[in-house]
Amino acid sequence: MVAAAPDVHRPLSSKVKPGLRQSLWSIAVLAAAGLAIALVSIGVLYKVSVHQQGLRLLGMVQEQARMIEAMAAHEMSRSVADTVPAGHGDAFEAVMGQLRAAQDQLVGLGQTGELYVARREGDSIVYLLAHRGFSLKHPAPMVFGHERGEPMYRALIGRSGAGVLRDYRGTPVLAAYEPVKVFGLGMVARSTYRKCEIPFFGPTSSCWRRRFYSSSAAGCSCSS
Repeated sequence: MVAAAPDVHRPLSSKVKPGLRQSLWSIAVLAAAGLAIALVSIGVLYKVSVHQQGLRLLGMVQEQARMIEAMAAHEMSRSVADTVPAGHGDAFEAVMGQLRAAQDQLVGLGQTGELYVARREGDSIVYLLAHRGFSLKHPAPMVFGHERGEPMYRALIGRSGAGVLRDYRGTPVLAAYEPVKVFGLGMVARSTYRKCEIPFFGPTSSCWRRRFYSSSAAGCSCSS
């Protein structure tokens, strides 16, 4: 007689002992829970990093704005005292001239950071001063109130704060904005996410990670 062939179609799960199967499920659940906790922790730490970077940028623009106001007060006092040298120009021209002369020495923004001074002229935002890494080229004027250039729009309507907003190119960036209480000026400092991403993802973070965390970082802002 020919021996019966073994049942090769029996499910593998039926061959696993109940105790071992339960242990495998427990390990899988614990691994999934650990991964979820790690992802949530990274997201929270990333938000904190973005918030701290925003506060740093806000402190910078506030310091620069107060400096411009002090320079303007000094120039105006000279005009009142009639001690302005010939060819010096009015207070606004004098202050802007000093800022342009000093912007080459501006540090703290790095290659990806940018700093702008602008004012409203009619229905347009006109940029008067720009420091873009190693470039001093001004952005083109844009419509006042347009969704692009939101940080400068907020500064020019008297608001102060920091958050993830669309810049003059329509790109979401981390930006701080501050009104200058003379000459109708506004000031904006902006930075990319790169500085915040490197501690978490390294220097070669991918695009999808930026999109994921930028959406979560949008709620991490401070304004007044």
